[in-house]
Amino acid sequence: MTAILNGQLSSSDRISESDVFDDGYLYIEYDNFYIECDNKPVYSLTRKEFLLLSLLACKCGRTVKHQDLWDRAWGKGVKFNIRTFRVHIASLRRKLSSYGLEIVALPHIGYRLAKSKEADIRNHKITNKPEVNI
Repeated sequence: MTAILNGQLSSSDRISESDVFDDGYLYIEYDNFYIECDNKPVYSLTRKEFLLLSLLACKCGRTVKHQDLWDRAWGKGVKFNIRTFRVHIASLRRKLSSYGLEIVALPHIGYRLAKSKEADIRNHKITNKPEVNI
């Protein structure tokens, strides 16, 4: 949020402190650093992971460039470090997987947030199970 408050982001990426993201599955309160996924609170994120996720979420499934993600979490004045960046993305992926979200990589471009196929299967209820004759 420091980058946001210091005006280091473009006007299209700026999020006001009272903004809330809610797509029915993922809910983010930017001013409180609070996230819910499928009505379950997500408490295990670090500040940098929160900032990365907040940008991926507000882009609604569109690809976000590596540099834009870096600038959101570390600030524009900090030199891009691919190892540090990948460690944070990997950690965020692990934490989000249990909530049915995944971070999809587009090599040499960036990442996008998506609901995992496994989450759709887990939430799908089958009312009439077909009988299997062997």
